[in-house]
Amino acid sequence: MEKRFHVLALYGLLALAVLYGGVLRFHQVTDREPFICDEADYIGEALFLKSGFCALKDSVRLFLEEKRSGQDLWKKQEQMEALKGALKGHPPVLARPGHVIFIALAMGFVEDPIAAAPTASALFGTLSILLVFFVGRALYQPWVGVLASILLAVSPYHIWYSRSGFAEADTTFFLLLTVLLYVLGQRRSNPWWMALTGLACGTGFVVHHRFVLFLAVLWFLEAFVAFTKQGPGPREQLKRFFILNVAFALPILSIEAVYYVALVAFQAAGKVMPCPTYFTQLLLVSAYIRYNNLIPYSHFFEWRNFLTYPYLLWIVEGPLFFLLFLGGAVSLLKKRGFAELIIGILLLGPILFYSNMNANARFISIVTPFFALAAGLFFVEAVQWSARKNESWTRVAALLTAVLILVQAGIGLHKTRELLQEKVGYRETYDWIKEASEGDPRAISSYPHFAQLYLGKDASAKMPVSEEELRERYEEGHRYVVLVDFLLHYLKRLEAPQLARLPVAETAKGSLAVARRIHERLEPVHVAPCSFCLSPLNILEINVQFRESLRFMETAVARGLGPIRVYDLEEYFKGDSQAP
Repeated sequence: MEKRFHVLALYGLLALAVLYGGVLRFHQVTDREPFICDEADYIGEALFLKSGFCALKDSVRLFLEEKRSGQDLWKKQEQMEALKGALKGHPPVLARPGHVIFIALAMGFVEDPIAAAPTASALFGTLSILLVFFVGRALYQPWVGVLASILLAVSPYHIWYSRSGFAEADTTFFLLLTVLLYVLGQRRSNPWWMALTGLACGTGFVVHHRFVLFLAVLWFLEAFVAFTKQGPGPREQLKRFFILNVAFALPILSIEAVYYVALVAFQAAGKVMPCPTYFTQLLLVSAYIRYNNLIPYSHFFEWRNFLTYPYLLWIVEGPLFFLLFLGGAVSLLKKRGFAELIIGILLLGPILFYSNMNANARFISIVTPFFALAAGLFFVEAVQWSARKNESWTRVAALLTAVLILVQAGIGLHKTRELLQEKVGYRETYDWIKEASEGDPRAISSYPHFAQLYLGKDASAKMPVSEEELRERYEEGHRYVVLVDFLLHYLKRLEAPQLARLPVAETAKGSLAVARRIHERLEPVHVAPCSFCLSPLNILEINVQFRESLRFMETAVARGLGPIRVYDLEEYFKGDSQAP
């Protein structure tokens, strides 16, 4: 009877954690607007994919109807033009097709396509709460898993990225799935488990290419097992390693095959494919990271960047959560087994790696489930330690655990409510431009990714690099300019003299100079509040240097930064004889 009660309590708490966590992630998620350009780009790519698929499906249906009926219905040139006219968004270039596919699928269930990205993330974030339970159960025992699920359910850090358009929530899900399959495969000699592990890892890679770092973790773990002779013999170990890597490659090759088929189809139709193949995108993205991220950031690096993630965990998760994580770290160090090695690598690895390279806030969203697992282990070990003392100590420890969980749930809810109150302001801004433009909404934007979403690609223009180019855009009909204060922080790294040799830096500095002249000479005709600009998670999303980021946070309100401002170029060129 007592055992049955424990089972009911265990799975009842798990169901409550998933339900509560799901509510926090899905509540008003369709109101969540994209804020960082990556989010807008993912949505644009998903729109292109969905609209292209729907148009292609209609074309295939017409072709089959022609074959069935014998009527002349399908005409090649007409279908090419129809397909081109049906396409929305923009072709994929970011090499994250898995994430884009999930957003495109979500567009079939959400009325507003812009809301599809956070909706997909909310689903993967909620499923991760369930998945972390199974990982905890596989590594330790069910109570570790259920406590980790509860903590992850109320984690503001995890909730934030489960409500965004970033690829962090689905990356985290596939990371947990890969860990679960790998741990289960360690206990079984059947090679299919290693094949499933590789497939999950490869799927995570097509969601985000950053996942290749976890493949390296799997290589390390396999080498550790072989070196310590905890696994099978050398021959079987090599077989496992081979299966892992072949299975990892299958989702990647499958995605490339789709691109290749499309390439051949476009060539057969005498057209140029509007986007590079997946492998080409990977090479381009790798080059971008190499030349536009790592080199510039190396000029700004300082030891204080290693304080970025502890600071974020303290202010976003709260002091109690942070202390629980420290307790979990103690538990990991005490046990020092294979399970602790897995969790320890996935905790410390990303924190140390990205603190050294590019300490952006989102990069450690993948570690929150493993912090929760460590904290769950700490709770269980504390209760077990008290049980070795006497029964009354066990009751006290269990009661204290329940109280701490409830307190953290309250803290998590309070901080989540604060996060939900953050407003973006892009929709309001571009709705105002549509109304003011009387049917011809065109705008220049310092952050053009969002103008393309709300106004369309043809109606949006990026910030000119010179006064002459500004005039050209104005004469084309782009009357309004949208300036985003957040970019002042984002572009700061491009003002460093060491970066003068980079073309992107020179272009950005020219655009920034034009934007500043507009800001100094004109009064805005519309101002939309944008509290996202002042959120620590967003300021540290563009974390050039931790010390500079803190200074920006401390002075942003005093400097009047935050809103999205709209300026009328008619006033800018007023009295100019060349003005239209």
